[in-house]
Amino acid sequence: MTPFWVALVCYVVVFFFARPTGRRAALLGAVWGMGLLAEPILLAAVLGVVLPYWLRQAPPERQRSVLLLAGALLLAALIVLPWTVRNYLVFHRFVPLKTSFGLNLWMGNNPSPTGFLYTMAGEPMPHTLPPERVAYLASLNEAERYAVLQREAWQWVIAHPDRFLELTIKRIGYLWLISPTFQITAENIVEPSYFYLLRYAIQIPLLILALIGLIIAYRHYRAALLICLWWLVAFTMPYAISVAGNTRYRLPVEPVLVMLAAVACAAALSRWRST
Repeated sequence: MTPFWVALVCYVVVFFFARPTGRRAALLGAVWGMGLLAEPILLAAVLGVVLPYWLRQAPPERQRSVLLLAGALLLAALIVLPWTVRNYLVFHRFVPLKTSFGLNLWMGNNPSPTGFLYTMAGEPMPHTLPPERVAYLASLNEAERYAVLQREAWQWVIAHPDRFLELTIKRIGYLWLISPTFQITAENIVEPSYFYLLRYAIQIPLLILALIGLIIAYRHYRAALLICLWWLVAFTMPYAISVAGNTRYRLPVEPVLVMLAAVACAAALSRWRST
């Protein structure tokens, strides 16, 4: 579901700037709002994509676009508002969309971190908490519990910046390739081990082609490349600093990799035809 909304929101942003109108702004706001309910990262991602499009407009067009985009943002906020109100009634604090970032941040940054969801001994990361700490956290509601864990995670990061940097590099690798979870635990693992090795065989060539496509795009399609790079950063950075326990976190940016790989393939085909 998330890749669908991510791709659709990206499309309506491009659709809006092709010819900014009130109807297209309303469409952008509606799709953006519904997409936010599936993936909160779309808030920062869309703002980052909108900016380069807006800067490329002529000065007279920018003012009108700002008004239309403000309307789109307002409509998106109205769509999200009922869920935010529900969260306040349930948790008694302001939670715009999800509460889970605090948990994910702690899972990746704690006294026994690995960069994924398990310890190196194969134990789920929450099992590292002492019983009295578990009891205290259980007495809190979900938002309070994850807020406590998030605060502890940031305290750990500040106290161990070098370890945080090391883990972040590992998490980036786990996210773009695959985490070693299947080698450490059988919990929630239903596929045979060769299935994960096959992913390497597919993912590594794709990454190489995408890197080649990125270099070619820098020469010929810099504006589009800037948007692609921001999309890649926006959707992967939260997991790079928290926990990269599942390759599904990468799904929203897979279309970008495929597009960059297609640029490389198209350039190779064009060169082959010219020889």
